[in-house]
Amino acid sequence: MTLSDLASIGSFVSGIAVLASLIYVSLQVKQNSKHTRALILQGRAARITSQYLTLANAELSSAWIAASGVTPTPEKVRRRQFLLQGMATDYSWEDTFCQHEAGLLGEDQFGDFRAKLAVLLQDPGLRDYFRRRPISKGGPSNFHHFIGGLLSETADSTNHREI
Repeated sequence: MTLSDLASIGSFVSGIAVLASLIYVSLQVKQNSKHTRALILQGRAARITSQYLTLANAELSSAWIAASGVTPTPEKVRRRQFLLQGMATDYSWEDTFCQHEAGLLGEDQFGDFRAKLAVLLQDPGLRDYFRRRPISKGGPSNFHHFIGGLLSETADSTNHREI
């Protein structure tokens, strides 16, 4: 084998190494983009959840009701607080569901999450909230279908016990 043949083989191997490096970098960029998007969505869910829970404070709920021209009775304040807590729960659960759909949450963790939701959705108030939650103009999301399935599964096991 001549020196020229060795140089040709070296160039070929070098080309393969460059191609493999480009593929690896491409996969890393894709993974980084996925994680960055997940962090952005998680931050959004945390901000929204925090805002709803803050607004669920009795004084703030009362102020909101009064600003709408309605007398803030204790019952109306409690209803508003529950609505805001439901909305916070909704966003938090949807974030976990989306993390799973994006492949960022393992099956074991998601299975545990799902089992806990099945228990929580036995609460009549929470069931009612999720049955009435708004659906976007684009139609029900995958998360809506997921919750709908859990509501159907837990319908028979609902026993109105205190949770």
